[in-house]
Amino acid sequence: MPKEVQRQLGIRTVLAQVTDLPATLELNGRVVADPNAGGRVQASQGGRIEAGPKGVPLLGQKVVKGQILLWLRPSIGSVERGNQRAALADLEAQLAIASAKTARYAQLAGAVPQKDIAASQLELQSLQKRRAAVAGGLAKPKPWWHPHRA
Repeated sequence: MPKEVQRQLGIRTVLAQVTDLPATLELNGRVVADPNAGGRVQASQGGRIEAGPKGVPLLGQKVVKGQILLWLRPSIGSVERGNQRAALADLEAQLAIASAKTARYAQLAGAVPQKDIAASQLELQSLQKRRAAVAGGLAKPKPWWHPHRA
């Protein structure tokens, strides 16, 4: 931290002593010094903060390891959102074709080689995972702030 910011915040240097200290927490974000109020923690990407399952945590509130405190809903532009929706629609069409192909191959189990049946099942699973990933980016916020260590 620059000396000028340290002076504004009233931070003084003292000789360090070896002592037992409480556990630390790691947060993904960055601290921005505010000379008028102390400082604030910002997420590393732009977005909107939403309350976690138990509401917004209060200062001094006890939390436990793994507890989700806040959600960050990333802000994406309308062009990027449109591209994601187009990719999702394309994946849904591919998924319908792959699902029908897999069902057809299952009915023709004796006439179709087993390697083709296995390949169609793997393709179907792959498309399902891709669809889930793209749909998750459009709908569900990701956890931003929770204690990694208690």
